[in-house]
Amino acid sequence: MKTIAIHLRLETASHRKRMMGIFRHVGASNAWDVRIIPNEDILCKQLLTENPDERPDGIISGIPYSKQALSAISASGIPFVGIGMTESELSARSSKCGFVLNDNEGIGRSAAEYFLSLGDFRSYAFVSDTRGRNWSLLRGESFAAALKSAGRCCITYRSSEQDAATLSEFLAKLPKPAAIFAAWDGRGADVIHAAHKARLQVPDDVSILGVDDDDLICEHTVPTLTSIRTDAEGMGEHAARMLDALVNGNARNHPRNIKCPILGITERGSTHPTSPASSLIKRAVSFISSEAVNGITPDDVARHLKISRRLLDLRFKQYESRSVAESITDRKLESVKQLLANSEVQIKDAFRRSGFGNVAYATKLFRETFGITPENWRREQRAAMSGAAASAPRRSGQLERLSDISNADAASLLELSMQLSDESAFDVESLRRSMQRGTTSIFVMRHKARIIASVSVACFATPTGNHCRIEDVVVDERHRGKGLGRKLMTKAIEALRAMNVKHVELTSRPSRTVANELYRSLGFKLRKTNVYGFELKDA
Repeated sequence: MKTIAIHLRLETASHRKRMMGIFRHVGASNAWDVRIIPNEDILCKQLLTENPDERPDGIISGIPYSKQALSAISASGIPFVGIGMTESELSARSSKCGFVLNDNEGIGRSAAEYFLSLGDFRSYAFVSDTRGRNWSLLRGESFAAALKSAGRCCITYRSSEQDAATLSEFLAKLPKPAAIFAAWDGRGADVIHAAHKARLQVPDDVSILGVDDDDLICEHTVPTLTSIRTDAEGMGEHAARMLDALVNGNARNHPRNIKCPILGITERGSTHPTSPASSLIKRAVSFISSEAVNGITPDDVARHLKISRRLLDLRFKQYESRSVAESITDRKLESVKQLLANSEVQIKDAFRRSGFGNVAYATKLFRETFGITPENWRREQRAAMSGAAASAPRRSGQLERLSDISNADAASLLELSMQLSDESAFDVESLRRSMQRGTTSIFVMRHKARIIASVSVACFATPTGNHCRIEDVVVDERHRGKGLGRKLMTKAIEALRAMNVKHVELTSRPSRTVANELYRSLGFKLRKTNVYGFELKDA
């Protein structure tokens, strides 16, 4: 009889189901003396022991987290099967080992397909596991890729062990209704708790999907958690068969890697199709976007949707941060800006072509909204475009000054801001309005159309004069060490010179040594002044 050591985390349902699958095979053959290993320290001792009385004939393990355990598995000659591990995580081990995996790419695709089948959400997000494990990354990447192919963008929330507050803030910032895919059911429960803390309604504001269909978790959240069913028992049975072959020298006829497909999705209270109201607002926004320049009114929008004006106003108040009339005006003003920046049309014609009947009123509105006259705005835009070489904004490595924030750009900027600070605040609509008024400018660099670096510039006037500050200088952690920060700052300064800015300031924490060295090398001087902060929420 073979002695087999099994290391699984039996506090989780998926690992208990894997154990059931292992025993299903053991019961059929009755050829194993099973030892249950409770922790990774004992796993390491079992793998490295030279004592023949303590040395097992084979080991099955769930995903080991410690480097010590991975090193022990690599150094051991004992036949080994890892459940949930990838071969790349154990590259030093070339023989007497095998791997049984979930189809993590398939899980991510299924999550995207499920949410897309429910209706049209305004935002999509993936909440990773707290350890950044490979299986979680694969699920998130596949989820994002499937959404991208459907014309949607995904925002990824990279987790930490103690992140209840930041997770609540993250959920609160997402455009609603939002679809949230959690890496596993435990994180799905965390998301539900964070949503309640942010005073969000599940599933009306956020719909949440987990993985593993763990009844102990899914049936005891409020509301209950919808989850993807993985074949945990099948994984255990495959692992047992594979180890049998390795122990008995029959591995040639068995694959080294086995991937188990999902079994389906168990729907519960945390998801449901998006409400008719959100679909109505999407149709309204689409109509405004295409017809605002033709001089439409809120009554025209209501007639197009075949609803009362009162109901239209009510739904807009629920889902948008501005009224129907404000939405129409903002779209018309954006059209004016586009015409002034990208054509030779006369200013009065730009207003008329954008749907304004009264040019004098529209000119005053432009100045009040953006804090600058149409003539000066056109002059600054053309100077910035030529001075910052922004004529080809989508080319990789080139500086671009954003004129608006698309959904994809919002996702990239939020991801960058989370790398800069876990407490970063990001409200797309507020930032968009600030950009429209001309008080905030955002300069970015792209790689394959995705924003990988950004710097924000805030310009404002006070009785002591005009002021300009550089904020939020950040380069994606995957692209650091390539000199992009210096290139971004240099180009941004060139653009500010072209905008006739005379003086600019920035602040930087002393702990950011690399950033501080960059700023000094560019000519920034350290000022001897005190910087104070005051938390209004604590007053």
